[in-house]
Amino acid sequence: MQGSDFADYVKKVSKQAPYSGEMTFWRLPLSKDLQGVDVAIIGSPFDISVTNRPGARFGPRGLREQSLYVGLFPTLYPWDFRPKEEFKIIDYGDIQYIMASVDDFLRKSENEVSDIMNSGASVLGLGGDHLTSLPIIRAVSKKHGKISVVHFDSHTDTYPTEVLTHGSVFYQLMQEDHVVPNRSIQLGIRTPWDDSLGYHVKDIHWVRKHTPEEIAAEIKETVGNNKVFLSFDVDFIDASYVPGTGTPVVGGPDTYTAREILFNLKGLNLVGADVVEVSPILDVASMTQIVGSTIALDLLHLLCLARKQY
Repeated sequence: MQGSDFADYVKKVSKQAPYSGEMTFWRLPLSKDLQGVDVAIIGSPFDISVTNRPGARFGPRGLREQSLYVGLFPTLYPWDFRPKEEFKIIDYGDIQYIMASVDDFLRKSENEVSDIMNSGASVLGLGGDHLTSLPIIRAVSKKHGKISVVHFDSHTDTYPTEVLTHGSVFYQLMQEDHVVPNRSIQLGIRTPWDDSLGYHVKDIHWVRKHTPEEIAAEIKETVGNNKVFLSFDVDFIDASYVPGTGTPVVGGPDTYTAREILFNLKGLNLVGADVVEVSPILDVASMTQIVGSTIALDLLHLLCLARKQY
């Protein structure tokens, strides 16, 4: 952006500083009208299933707030297109559910996301703890059939528990037959797991030994042309960058590596994605919220590209 274009933009943005105005994600219109929508963004203010520190119920609000700062310019580096100008994107608002009811949240979330999927749009979820991915992926699978999952995390979340928790999501998805495990991949794992359940598990040592380009190539080879849901738990990233999360784990990648992997995933047949486990009440100087909103914008770009390509 140069010359008069930049000057015009500066005049416009001066009236919409990141600390003022309506707080929708990236200043997108708040709407339930799905006609012609390419991507709908939905918040899941839920953290009842955490096994350590709560607070991710405030994640959608924190991600929206920091998206106003992260998305201040009309392009997001290093992307070279403007989704707002080429696609119809809305902020669909938050899931409304009976407080403290896991069952009510799961039911209403799946129903709302099913409406989004049945309209033909793609979905971007803002968590919430990682259990919020379960009803979203259920709805995506209902629309598209069994899908591939690309899962960034420090935990596999495949722990078989008597009740649903944020640590049993990908076990439950297998039990319900929503995913194709041998066409799915988990990256950055650095906590114990007993059974991969058929998922391709790439632990942190593997991630550290490969470049972002190589990691992205491995992901693409694994999922092939399958329809994909990408779930990004912010604790994939090292705890020093994301202190505001429920189960931080040291020894992870930095933010540059995480974003470079995503940037090199152009070409995935991506139909849905989410960012989870951002806990603003545990955050320091909004660091985790800034990281999470940046990752969410990266995923939004990937979702838009997939609609162009597929």
